[in-house]
Amino acid sequence: MLISFPIALGAGIYLNEYAKKNWVTNLVRTAIEILSSLPSVVVGLFGFLIFVVRFDFGFSILSGAFALTLFNLPLLTRSIEESLAAVPNAQREGGLALGLSKWETVTRIIVPAALPSILTGVILSAGRIFGELLPHLYGGAKCARA
Repeated sequence: MLISFPIALGAGIYLNEYAKKNWVTNLVRTAIEILSSLPSVVVGLFGFLIFVVRFDFGFSILSGAFALTLFNLPLLTRSIEESLAAVPNAQREGGLALGLSKWETVTRIIVPAALPSILTGVILSAGRIFGELLPHLYGGAKCARA
């Protein structure tokens, strides 16, 4: 979560506030949706091939954290983008009317207004990550039966 939250927050802010609505952003949003629907086995194998084999991190906590970051990033990005989109446009226009720049409007008005739903998305994605991680830490099938 420490790795994926800042990346997802930046991506969500960019996609919702700054990116133009064209075929490239539609392609990026479609790719995010496709990546969020991948099974954890596929993401785990990809993480194994990239971080353990290619980058030679070995079987370490770092390679596992990077693989879980790749698993978590699409869901968290989409959740933050939807949270920012739910803030009414009147608040954006009000910040700009007060003389704030676009960045100041986003950081001082939009993000604080969307913070409760961003926090909900963070909790849901953390639950997904912990649901994937805990059975492996506590004995696989034994944990699933408990």
